[in-house]
Amino acid sequence: MHPIGAIALAALLASTGIAQDVLYYKFDDPGATPINLAARSGIAPGEATINSRNATPPWVPGRFGTAFSGGAASTTWQYVDTGYNVAFQGSFTVAFFCRNRVPLPSTSGAVIFRGPGSNGRFIADVSGSTQDLLIRGFGGSMRSDGTFLSKTMSGWVHVALVADWTNRVVRLYIDGVSGIPLPLTTMPFVDPRDGPLRIGKTSSSTTGSFDIDEFRLTLRAASAAEVQRWATTDTAADGPFGAACHPRGRVVLLDSNEATHGPPAIGNARYALELFGLAGTDYTLMLGTNRLRFAGLPLPLDLKIVDPGLAGCLWHTSGDIASFTGRLDAAGAARLALPVPNVPAIVGINVFSQAVLYSGALSRFMSSNAFVSAIGQ
Repeated sequence: MHPIGAIALAALLASTGIAQDVLYYKFDDPGATPINLAARSGIAPGEATINSRNATPPWVPGRFGTAFSGGAASTTWQYVDTGYNVAFQGSFTVAFFCRNRVPLPSTSGAVIFRGPGSNGRFIADVSGSTQDLLIRGFGGSMRSDGTFLSKTMSGWVHVALVADWTNRVVRLYIDGVSGIPLPLTTMPFVDPRDGPLRIGKTSSSTTGSFDIDEFRLTLRAASAAEVQRWATTDTAADGPFGAACHPRGRVVLLDSNEATHGPPAIGNARYALELFGLAGTDYTLMLGTNRLRFAGLPLPLDLKIVDPGLAGCLWHTSGDIASFTGRLDAAGAARLALPVPNVPAIVGINVFSQAVLYSGALSRFMSSNAFVSAIGQ
């Protein structure tokens, strides 16, 4: 989708009351680009990029799994560029875990995320002088109390700002507990004039540096129970990333039955992957534990090694769990049941899937998009 189209769609969906998840980064795939587990909406890209200058490695132990590191020195910066030109109006929720490992002088501040806004930048930052968190630039603002900074210096803190335009109220939750709600007198609105949303330390002009985990943005007002769950649980999620390659407009799609049977949560015996394409096409679907190496080769791998016609098409999974072959049925579909056992020890495991297909009718190879199943609760 063209960026302008995504912007218009986001605004339209929000204004008409259709809730959409826009961003969800678990940051549990160290060594690769962050995957947006909310990319099905088509509003934001399926992968983000990392930008840094003289920064520490971008991964640190997280609240769950690994987390994104904002860098540890005052002369460095490190941030995630979501590629999403923030554009919405109406109810929304932004939520994340944060932790500060760098002392913040009273003369400085630290940015947690930064994006555009109609009334100043859509931004969350922490003041060294007042030691509170301020989220603003959406047609309103919310501020924590002055204990916020000290809490983040002691460990992970979960933050959720819920702007509920239906009930004309905005709430700030800290570790799942709501502060005093404030009235919303103006419909929340953010436009894309200043560029994409960035998560982390965006310049060396601020001393503080926050690590970030489980970052979410959704175009609806999350419930108190949902915020509490986010603050305490390593939640299951899945989603597509990468691009499919197919000739003559024959769409190939790898997805799951998450919409009807739920995400890959432990105990979900009905979870399955679903592959769609040209009827009668043969496929090989591979599942792997990572997207860093395949048979000793670094990933992503150019699939021209399979067929010159796939030059520029990228392979994203290690394929070290299992490989399945078959043929798409008369409806152009195949289903692979992947029941998730009710075993807490597997929470936090990611499974990366992708397929290569061959159509005898077209005498052409094709490849699907890649797909990640993040096992959780």
